[in-house]
Amino acid sequence: MQAVSVVSVVAFAWFTYGLGTRPGGYRALPFALCALSLLLFWWCILHTRPKPFTLAFSLDLPVFLDTGGPYRMARHPFYLSYLLFWVATALAVPGALSWIAPVVMGALYTLAATREEAKFASGALDGEYQAYRLQTGMFF
Repeated sequence: MQAVSVVSVVAFAWFTYGLGTRPGGYRALPFALCALSLLLFWWCILHTRPKPFTLAFSLDLPVFLDTGGPYRMARHPFYLSYLLFWVATALAVPGALSWIAPVVMGALYTLAATREEAKFASGALDGEYQAYRLQTGMFF
């Protein structure tokens, strides 16, 4: 989680710099993706507040399966909100280097999601989770 934090801070600084140097019209898409990311993130926060989930990369087995709210759209909507943000950062700053953070962060979120799904597969909620997987995509 510390590595994720460091990459996040560096990439956000690059994004902020890029927004200040891009022509005005091109900033609309990155800002729209950031707004969508923020809306999805807060929907997830409000939805999970009564029954908080464990942190990414924790080793505990899940004790409940949430398929409501944002979890109807994606099995990992928090990670989707983060991915939308990182794609926005890459679009805001020109050049191939801008895609490093979205690729690295996307790989980390995919790894975390895959590990979380393996925890469901090894626990009492396996059957219910497998049915959910057939109905709902990992991120989309």
